[in-house]
Amino acid sequence: GIARVVEAFHSVGTQAKFNAEINAPDGNTILQMFGPWLFEAVTRKSPEYEDGISEAYGILCKIFCHLQPRNKFLPVHLSRFYACISNGLRTGHPQTLTSIVMNCANFFLMDLDGSRSLVFDFALAIKRILPTTEKIGFPFAIVPMEELRRGCFRLIGSILGAFNNLKNLSVKSFVFLEKSDYSEMIRKFYQTYGTPKSKRLSSEAPLLDAKEIQPTLQSLKPFVLDVLLSSHAIEQNSANIKLTHHLLVSFTLEEIHYCPGAISLILDAVKEKILSKCWTHDIQASAFDVLSQLSFFWEPVNTAVEVEAKEITEPPKT
Repeated sequence: GIARVVEAFHSVGTQAKFNAEINAPDGNTILQMFGPWLFEAVTRKSPEYEDGISEAYGILCKIFCHLQPRNKFLPVHLSRFYACISNGLRTGHPQTLTSIVMNCANFFLMDLDGSRSLVFDFALAIKRILPTTEKIGFPFAIVPMEELRRGCFRLIGSILGAFNNLKNLSVKSFVFLEKSDYSEMIRKFYQTYGTPKSKRLSSEAPLLDAKEIQPTLQSLKPFVLDVLLSSHAIEQNSANIKLTHHLLVSFTLEEIHYCPGAISLILDAVKEKILSKCWTHDIQASAFDVLSQLSFFWEPVNTAVEVEAKEITEPPKT
């Protein structure tokens, strides 16, 4: 079908059987050929078409996540794709959601014009998948749950660096923290230790009327930390656990100068799992490597915790 044709086009010039001098058709050309059918397919609503809808989403994601060596995607194609992906991530069937996540792992790395506008929508999708390791509602026969979760972790990794570099970029809305083992502590740490701007945007937002504060990309920091810590606590796949370790270290590198107190939550979570002795030796080694890397940031973290302890023990000034 169309999927095989698109795959063949993407293979031109990359495999030995093709002449290296032959230029592969770019994404705009492929969309001119198949776009009308694909975009029409993803707008279908009937459950009986779900297999075709999810496949159409997967093909579109592969097209837009394939590097364009010559010409950028036309704005008309990008806007239509973004609208479809936003709708699929928010309201799509689990099979559709699975298809999008598995085929968009490097979406934000492509640096497409306007791609950051979908960060909020992908956050909502991640919120649907990662809180549990159960496969309830998701097509396990098509994609194993551990691979689907790994796709979510890869998406998180691709946007971590944008939180501070593009921190004032507006997003559609706040992603409020669900009640979890870490959510209240994360909110408290950002209120206590965060810089004035990160306090206002990432901690007070769930407590105030959302209309009064403009949500920005950095307002997703507490949500991402909560997702990573919660996933770290329940993850059973060894490769995914090591990936969460890498993401927790990456989060620390990005956040240490903005909210050093929140890093103490990461340290406590890793130490707690080590002491529980529920991990194999290779995962234990990965965890100790995390502690070794985070030890370089002990001074700012310890200073932040000491300041909070002093504020608690000292009587308020009158």
